[in-house]
Amino acid sequence: SDLFANSEVPLDLLLVAVNETKAEMQNRIFNSEKGAKDIQGKGLGNYSNAYANYRKKLGRQVKYKDLELTGALRRELETVRSDDNIKIVIRSESEVKKAKYIEEQEKQTIFALSDEEQKLVGEKANILFSREIKQIIENGINK
Repeated sequence: SDLFANSEVPLDLLLVAVNETKAEMQNRIFNSEKGAKDIQGKGLGNYSNAYANYRKKLGRQVKYKDLELTGALRRELETVRSDDNIKIVIRSESEVKKAKYIEEQEKQTIFALSDEEQKLVGEKANILFSREIKQIIENGINK
């Protein structure tokens, strides 16, 4: 129905799907148990000895790179909705610089949705849209 298509509901549902996928992306990037991975699913290896010693002094794990020393970068990853767009962004300029620096050091794209994560957004959105359309069919559209 045009009423559904022109309402806020489709973007609201897409926002939910993107936000849920952002959580998956964060787990891929900031994973202390299996190590951080780039968008291809490739691990980032280990910390240098000097940095590993620094992390140990702060009580952080050093078995794998998890890209999470303070948690600031993880917290700055946000799902943002404008009138016709939904994006995952890093809000703070200092954390954007940190993410760019990490990607330059690793020579890998890390802070973007992987193909699998993009596919996941579509799958989650389809499920949410299907549920919403079923509700409309059963109960009519709420204006």
